[in-house]
Amino acid sequence: MATKLPVSGSGVVINLLDPGLCKTELIPNLGPVYKSAVKLLRFFLARTSEEGSRNLLHAAMSGEESRGKYLSQCDIKEHWFAPFVTNWKGQNMQEKVWTQLQAGLETIEAGCVTKALRL
Repeated sequence: MATKLPVSGSGVVINLLDPGLCKTELIPNLGPVYKSAVKLLRFFLARTSEEGSRNLLHAAMSGEESRGKYLSQCDIKEHWFAPFVTNWKGQNMQEKVWTQLQAGLETIEAGCVTKALRL
C-alpha cells in the first residue's frame, strides 16, 4: 500500500511495525494448549504492554524516512526482512495480496479503495 499511496500526494506515511510479544490478555480465543504455550513464552520473553506501545508511538511519529519500512524496537529494521519479501517472488505475492484485499474491500463498499488512493 505504501507504493500505491505516495507521501507527496497524501501526506500519509504507511509503515509496518512490530510491537513484539507483550504481556496482554489478547489471546482469549486460543485453545488451551496454545494458550498455555503463549503464557509460558510471555513469562520468559514478553515485554510489558507499555514497552510494546513504544513501537506504536515510534511508528506514528516517524517521518517520511519510515515509509514502507519495517519498524521494530523503535528503529527501522530493513535488514530483518527475509529475502522472499524483497525478491520477485515476494513482489508477486504482495501484488496478489493487494489485489485480493482490494477486491474484498470493494465488495464491502464499492469505490472505497479508489477514493482512498485519490487522497
